[in-house]
Amino acid sequence: MVSKRDKVPQLGFWDDEVSAPTHDKIVMWAYNNADLLVRKFLTQFPDRMHYDALNDIFTPEDIEGGHDLPKADISPLPPKPLSLVAKKILEPVIKRHPEHGRGMPQILGYADLVITWNEQHVWWSSTDTKWNISVRERPILVEVKTKLPSMGELLRQINLYREVYQNVIVIAPNADYADILLEQHILFIQYPGEPKN
Repeated sequence: MVSKRDKVPQLGFWDDEVSAPTHDKIVMWAYNNADLLVRKFLTQFPDRMHYDALNDIFTPEDIEGGHDLPKADISPLPPKPLSLVAKKILEPVIKRHPEHGRGMPQILGYADLVITWNEQHVWWSSTDTKWNISVRERPILVEVKTKLPSMGELLRQINLYREVYQNVIVIAPNADYADILLEQHILFIQYPGEPKN
């Protein structure tokens, strides 16, 4: 009998490219350009985000409960304390946890890179009479390909990973699938360091 763990490799989602030096080169380019990738993602899909995260300062759109603000005696909005990128994790295990916390998590594969960005909000405390800042961390999975597989294979892999990570960027030297990926709400970035096929 085949166990659940044995079934995952049969889906074809263990990445044979990981051992290739070109794969490492593209992954490290993504790692070193994480801020750029997050900004491109947020620019492409602004409808997914509740607040404008790309400004370096807080704007009225960033204020939670802005309609409850007193009319006077409010200090100016504070600067954003954190950079856009919170953390970058190379090759994390992608685990789908069972509903209601029962049972063991299922390993779906490995991400090449997960970039977590800071969604920062500001709110006025009438009690303390000062601005308070709250931060939510939002992950984006980055999948790197040295050459694109078939469209079906790529989308099956990405859709499996989206069981855990809703926001995905695919990076490859060849941009053949850029438009169709965009229709699927997946951002494609063409790797600039290699010639196009």
